[in-house]
Amino acid sequence: MIPKLPNFSPKLFTLHPNLDYATNVSAMNRRRTAFTLIELLVVIAIIAILAAILFPVFTQAKRAAKTTATMSNLKQLGLATIMYIDSNDDRTPAAYTCVNGTNAVGYCTTNWWDANDSLFVTWNTLVWPFMKSGEITMDAMQRANVATMAPGPNSVNWSRFTTIGANRLGFFEADRYEGSTYVTEKSRSYTAQENLSQRAMFTISRRNDTKSFGMFFWDQWLAVNPNTTNPSASSAFWNNVVWLGSKEHNNMVPTSYGDGSAKSIAWAKIQKRAADPWYVWDYNYWGRVQSSTE
Repeated sequence: MIPKLPNFSPKLFTLHPNLDYATNVSAMNRRRTAFTLIELLVVIAIIAILAAILFPVFTQAKRAAKTTATMSNLKQLGLATIMYIDSNDDRTPAAYTCVNGTNAVGYCTTNWWDANDSLFVTWNTLVWPFMKSGEITMDAMQRANVATMAPGPNSVNWSRFTTIGANRLGFFEADRYEGSTYVTEKSRSYTAQENLSQRAMFTISRRNDTKSFGMFFWDQWLAVNPNTTNPSASSAFWNNVVWLGSKEHNNMVPTSYGDGSAKSIAWAKIQKRAADPWYVWDYNYWGRVQSSTE
Protein backbone atom coordinates (compact mmCIF):
# COMPACT_ATOMS: atom_id res chain seq x y z
CA MET A 1 0.00 0.00 0.00
CA ILE A 2 1.43 3.37 -1.08
CA PRO A 3 1.41 5.91 1.68
CA LYS A 4 -0.55 9.03 1.03
CA LEU A 5 1.48 12.20 0.62
CA PRO A 6 0.59 15.12 2.80
CA ASN A 7 -1.20 18.10 1.36
CA PHE A 8 1.14 21.06 0.79
CA SER A 9 -0.37 24.43 0.88
CA PRO A 10 0.32 26.63 -2.20
CA LYS A 11 1.20 29.35 0.25
CA LEU A 12 4.44 27.56 1.00
CA PHE A 13 5.64 28.42 -2.53
CA THR A 14 4.72 32.10 -2.62
CA LEU A 15 7.42 34.76 -2.29
CA HIS A 16 7.73 36.52 0.97
CA PRO A 17 5.85 39.77 0.69
CA ASN A 18 8.95 41.74 1.80
CA LEU A 19 11.13 40.36 -1.05
CA ASP A 20 11.35 42.50 -4.18
CA TYR A 21 12.77 40.26 -6.93
CA ALA A 22 13.64 43.10 -9.35
CA THR A 23 15.39 45.03 -6.59
CA ASN A 24 17.49 42.04 -5.58
CA VAL A 25 18.52 41.34 -9.21
CA SER A 26 19.44 44.99 -9.73
CA ALA A 27 21.59 44.96 -6.61
CA MET A 28 23.37 41.81 -7.79
CA ASN A 29 24.05 43.45 -11.17
CA ARG A 30 25.44 46.53 -9.47
CA ARG A 31 27.81 44.40 -7.46
CA ARG A 32 29.02 42.62 -10.61
CA THR A 33 29.95 45.85 -12.46
CA ALA A 34 33.09 46.32 -10.32
CA PHE A 35 36.36 44.47 -11.08
CA THR A 36 37.51 41.92 -8.66
CA LEU A 37 41.16 41.94 -7.62
CA ILE A 38 41.84 38.88 -9.75
CA GLU A 39 40.29 40.50 -12.82
CA LEU A 40 42.35 43.65 -12.28
CA LEU A 41 45.57 41.66 -11.99
CA VAL A 42 44.76 39.77 -15.19
CA VAL A 43 44.22 43.06 -17.08
CA ILE A 44 47.52 44.45 -15.75
CA ALA A 45 49.33 41.28 -16.78
CA ILE A 46 47.89 41.49 -20.31
CA ILE A 47 48.95 45.13 -20.63
CA ALA A 48 52.45 44.27 -19.42
CA ILE A 49 52.74 41.45 -21.96
CA LEU A 50 51.57 43.70 -24.80
CA ALA A 51 54.01 46.43 -23.74
CA ALA A 52 56.88 43.94 -23.68
CA ILE A 53 55.97 42.88 -27.21
CA LEU A 54 55.32 46.33 -28.70
CA PHE A 55 58.00 48.54 -27.11
CA PRO A 56 60.90 46.81 -28.93
CA VAL A 57 58.94 47.18 -32.17
CA PHE A 58 58.51 50.91 -31.53
CA THR A 59 62.22 51.21 -30.70
CA GLN A 60 63.19 49.44 -33.91
CA ALA A 61 60.83 51.63 -35.91
CA LYS A 62 62.36 54.76 -34.38
CA ARG A 63 65.87 53.49 -35.12
CA ALA A 64 64.90 52.66 -38.70
CA ALA A 65 63.43 56.14 -39.19
CA LYS A 66 66.64 57.77 -37.93
CA THR A 67 68.75 55.56 -40.17
CA THR A 68 66.61 56.64 -43.12
CA ALA A 69 67.16 60.28 -42.15
CA THR A 70 70.91 59.66 -41.92
CA MET A 71 70.91 58.06 -45.37
CA SER A 72 69.14 61.14 -46.72
CA ASN A 73 71.79 63.39 -45.16
CA LEU A 74 74.58 61.27 -46.64
CA LYS A 75 72.95 61.37 -50.06
CA GLN A 76 72.63 65.17 -49.99
CA LEU A 77 76.17 65.54 -48.70
CA GLY A 78 77.59 63.35 -51.43
CA LEU A 79 75.76 65.26 -54.16
CA ALA A 80 76.87 68.60 -52.67
CA THR A 81 80.49 67.41 -52.71
CA ILE A 82 80.22 66.30 -56.35
CA MET A 83 78.85 69.76 -57.23
CA TYR A 84 81.86 71.28 -55.49
CA ILE A 85 84.15 69.00 -57.53
CA ASP A 86 82.41 69.98 -60.78
CA SER A 87 82.98 73.62 -59.92
CA ASN A 88 86.65 73.11 -59.03
CA ASP A 89 88.19 71.45 -62.08
CA ASP A 90 87.56 67.86 -61.02
CA ARG A 91 89.39 68.30 -57.70
CA THR A 92 88.02 67.05 -54.38
CA PRO A 93 87.86 69.44 -51.43
CA ALA A 94 90.55 69.04 -48.81
CA ALA A 95 89.46 67.20 -45.69
CA TYR A 96 90.92 70.22 -43.95
CA THR A 97 93.06 73.11 -45.07
CA CYS A 98 94.94 75.90 -43.37
CA VAL A 99 94.74 79.64 -43.78
CA ASN A 100 98.30 79.93 -42.46
CA GLY A 101 99.76 77.23 -44.73
CA THR A 102 101.26 73.81 -44.09
CA ASN A 103 104.53 72.46 -42.87
CA ALA A 104 107.05 70.42 -44.85
CA VAL A 105 104.96 67.26 -44.90
CA GLY A 106 101.67 68.94 -45.71
CA TYR A 107 100.13 69.22 -42.25
CA CYS A 108 98.59 72.43 -40.94
CA THR A 109 100.88 74.45 -38.73
CA THR A 110 97.72 75.10 -36.72
CA ASN A 111 96.20 71.78 -35.64
CA TRP A 112 92.50 71.01 -35.87
CA TRP A 113 92.17 70.86 -32.08
CA ASP A 114 93.81 74.26 -31.47
CA ALA A 115 91.66 77.03 -30.07
CA ASN A 116 92.49 79.51 -32.83
CA ASP A 117 90.32 77.87 -35.43
CA SER A 118 90.24 80.98 -37.64
CA LEU A 119 93.37 79.48 -39.22
CA PHE A 120 91.74 76.13 -39.92
CA VAL A 121 89.04 75.30 -42.50
CA THR A 122 87.32 71.92 -42.89
CA TRP A 123 85.69 70.17 -45.86
CA ASN A 124 82.19 71.02 -44.66
CA THR A 125 83.06 74.71 -44.72
CA LEU A 126 84.40 74.37 -48.27
CA VAL A 127 81.30 72.51 -49.46
CA TRP A 128 78.91 74.84 -47.60
CA PRO A 129 77.81 76.86 -50.68
CA PHE A 130 76.44 73.66 -52.18
CA MET A 131 74.65 72.27 -49.12
CA LYS A 132 73.27 75.39 -47.37
CA SER A 133 72.58 73.50 -44.14
CA GLY A 134 75.04 72.10 -41.65
CA GLU A 135 72.40 69.67 -40.42
CA ILE A 136 73.15 67.25 -43.26
CA THR A 137 76.61 66.71 -41.76
CA MET A 138 74.98 65.00 -38.78
CA ASP A 139 73.96 61.41 -38.13
CA ALA A 140 70.30 61.48 -37.09
CA MET A 141 71.13 58.98 -34.34
CA GLN A 142 73.39 61.55 -32.71
CA ARG A 143 73.44 65.18 -33.68
CA ALA A 144 76.57 66.75 -32.25
CA ASN A 145 75.89 68.97 -29.26
CA VAL A 146 76.97 72.17 -30.98
CA ALA A 147 75.78 75.73 -31.30
CA THR A 148 74.09 77.19 -34.36
CA MET A 149 75.98 76.18 -37.50
CA ALA A 150 77.55 78.80 -39.71
CA PRO A 151 79.98 78.64 -42.65
CA GLY A 152 83.52 79.90 -42.91
CA PRO A 153 86.38 80.16 -40.41
CA ASN A 154 85.70 80.38 -36.68
CA SER A 155 83.30 77.46 -37.02
CA VAL A 156 84.79 75.40 -34.19
CA ASN A 157 81.32 74.85 -32.74
CA TRP A 158 80.33 72.45 -35.45
CA SER A 159 82.59 71.84 -38.45
CA ARG A 160 85.18 69.73 -36.63
CA PHE A 161 82.83 67.59 -34.56
CA THR A 162 80.15 66.50 -37.01
CA THR A 163 78.79 62.98 -36.59
CA ILE A 164 79.40 62.29 -40.28
CA GLY A 165 83.06 62.07 -41.26
CA ALA A 166 85.02 62.22 -44.53
CA ASN A 167 87.26 59.47 -45.91
CA ARG A 168 90.36 61.66 -45.80
CA LEU A 169 93.11 59.52 -47.30
CA GLY A 170 90.85 57.26 -49.34
CA PHE A 171 88.85 59.84 -51.27
CA PHE A 172 89.64 63.48 -50.45
CA GLU A 173 93.42 63.52 -49.98
CA ALA A 174 96.44 61.27 -50.56
CA ASP A 175 99.95 60.77 -49.28
CA ARG A 176 102.86 60.48 -51.67
CA TYR A 177 106.58 60.05 -51.32
CA GLU A 178 109.08 62.75 -52.10
CA GLY A 179 112.31 60.88 -51.63
CA SER A 180 111.89 59.30 -48.20
CA THR A 181 109.34 61.84 -46.99
CA TYR A 182 105.54 61.67 -47.05
CA VAL A 183 103.81 64.69 -48.52
CA THR A 184 100.04 65.07 -48.28
CA GLU A 185 98.21 66.09 -51.42
CA LYS A 186 95.28 68.15 -50.16
CA SER A 187 92.96 67.15 -53.01
CA ARG A 188 92.56 64.39 -55.61
CA SER A 189 91.31 64.10 -59.14
CA TYR A 190 87.76 62.83 -58.86
CA THR A 191 87.34 61.12 -62.23
CA ALA A 192 90.75 59.41 -62.00
CA GLN A 193 89.68 57.46 -58.91
CA GLU A 194 88.64 53.84 -59.39
CA ASN A 195 85.45 52.08 -58.27
CA LEU A 196 83.63 55.26 -57.24
CA SER A 197 80.35 53.36 -56.84
CA GLN A 198 82.02 51.22 -54.15
CA ARG A 199 84.33 53.79 -52.54
CA ALA A 200 83.28 55.49 -49.34
CA MET A 201 83.13 59.27 -49.45
CA PHE A 202 81.44 59.81 -46.05
CA THR A 203 80.30 57.58 -43.19
CA ILE A 204 78.86 58.07 -39.74
CA SER A 205 81.50 58.82 -37.10
CA ARG A 206 81.90 58.98 -33.31
CA ARG A 207 84.53 60.05 -30.83
CA ASN A 208 85.32 57.46 -28.17
CA ASP A 209 85.74 60.04 -25.41
CA THR A 210 82.30 61.63 -25.72
CA LYS A 211 79.21 60.30 -27.47
CA SER A 212 77.85 63.78 -28.15
CA PHE A 213 80.50 64.50 -30.80
CA GLY A 214 81.81 62.83 -33.90
CA MET A 215 84.86 63.54 -36.06
CA PHE A 216 84.82 65.42 -39.34
CA PHE A 217 87.23 62.94 -40.94
CA TRP A 218 88.82 59.53 -40.45
CA ASP A 219 91.79 57.67 -41.92
CA GLN A 220 90.99 54.24 -43.30
CA TRP A 221 94.27 52.57 -42.34
CA LEU A 222 93.26 53.14 -38.72
CA ALA A 223 89.47 52.86 -39.01
CA VAL A 224 89.63 49.33 -40.45
CA ASN A 225 91.17 48.02 -37.22
CA PRO A 226 89.14 49.18 -34.18
CA ASN A 227 89.98 48.39 -30.58
CA THR A 228 86.82 46.51 -29.60
CA THR A 229 88.19 45.23 -26.28
CA ASN A 230 88.91 48.69 -24.88
CA PRO A 231 86.84 51.13 -26.96
CA SER A 232 87.47 54.15 -24.72
CA ALA A 233 91.26 53.86 -24.78
CA SER A 234 92.90 57.11 -25.88
CA SER A 235 95.20 55.11 -28.15
CA ALA A 236 92.12 53.82 -30.00
CA PHE A 237 90.64 57.26 -30.71
CA TRP A 238 91.14 57.16 -34.50
CA ASN A 239 90.69 53.42 -34.79
CA ASN A 240 87.17 53.50 -33.40
CA VAL A 241 85.66 56.48 -35.23
CA VAL A 242 83.65 54.47 -37.79
CA TRP A 243 83.12 51.30 -35.75
CA LEU A 244 81.51 53.17 -32.84
CA GLY A 245 79.10 54.82 -35.25
CA SER A 246 78.10 51.44 -36.66
CA LYS A 247 77.15 50.21 -33.18
CA GLU A 248 74.23 52.65 -33.20
CA HIS A 249 73.04 51.34 -36.57
CA ASN A 250 72.84 47.62 -35.73
CA ASN A 251 76.44 47.05 -36.90
CA MET A 252 75.70 48.64 -40.26
CA VAL A 253 77.68 51.56 -41.71
CA PRO A 254 75.53 54.14 -43.53
CA THR A 255 77.78 55.39 -46.31
CA SER A 256 77.83 58.02 -49.04
CA TYR A 257 79.72 56.63 -52.03
CA GLY A 258 81.90 58.35 -54.59
CA ASP A 259 79.25 58.24 -57.31
CA GLY A 260 76.75 60.15 -55.13
CA SER A 261 74.73 57.11 -54.02
CA ALA A 262 74.07 56.25 -50.39
CA LYS A 263 73.46 52.88 -48.80
CA SER A 264 74.37 50.89 -45.70
CA ILE A 265 76.96 48.13 -45.59
CA ALA A 266 77.58 45.60 -42.82
CA TRP A 267 80.63 46.42 -40.71
CA ALA A 268 81.66 42.75 -40.91
CA LYS A 269 82.11 43.10 -44.69
CA ILE A 270 84.58 45.99 -44.54
CA GLN A 271 86.57 45.44 -41.35
CA LYS A 272 90.09 44.07 -41.57
CA ARG A 273 90.28 40.37 -40.85
CA ALA A 274 92.35 39.54 -37.79
CA ALA A 275 94.68 37.29 -39.79
CA ASP A 276 95.49 40.00 -42.35
CA PRO A 277 98.51 42.30 -42.05
CA TRP A 278 97.75 45.82 -40.86
CA TYR A 279 98.07 47.24 -44.39
CA VAL A 280 95.49 44.91 -45.97
CA TRP A 281 91.87 46.05 -46.25
CA ASP A 282 89.03 46.37 -48.75
CA TYR A 283 90.52 48.94 -51.14
CA ASN A 284 87.31 49.14 -53.16
CA TYR A 285 85.50 50.53 -50.11
CA TRP A 286 88.21 52.34 -48.15
CA GLY A 287 90.40 53.53 -51.03
CA ARG A 288 94.18 53.78 -51.03
CA VAL A 289 96.41 56.09 -49.02
CA GLN A 290 99.43 56.59 -51.23
CA SER A 291 97.88 57.23 -54.63
CA SER A 292 95.79 60.14 -55.80
CA THR A 293 94.25 58.15 -58.65
CA GLU A 294 93.42 54.76 -57.09
